[in-house]
Amino acid sequence: MDATKAQLESINREIIDRENAGAAPQSKAWLAALLADTFAFRRANGALVGRDDYLAGLKDGGDRTPVGDMEITLLGKDRAFVHCVVRSGGVDYDNARLFIVEDDAWKLLAWANETLNA
Repeated sequence: MDATKAQLESINREIIDRENAGAAPQSKAWLAALLADTFAFRRANGALVGRDDYLAGLKDGGDRTPVGDMEITLLGKDRAFVHCVVRSGGVDYDNARLFIVEDDAWKLLAWANETLNA
């Protein structure tokens, strides 16, 4: 795996850990730094929220775990698509995440998920 894909995989695994920590200040700050100012999130129930509402909705005590391998597709030099499945509460969620490079750092621009087995 090349260094860029390894970095994106690490970021996405960290997202899972930080979401599990919920509203803990360090985790919330890490996620806030990752999200683009114009971040859009589509929840599994279809609700679409922005950056502030996503961060406000973080809850403590998650049990998210990755399922299978992450698929990482580099789109030119400053865009990437990450597809992964995350299990929480016995439900698998199919996650599609779009990253961009902004100020020499990866930022999460958009994220949509849906349930696979609910």
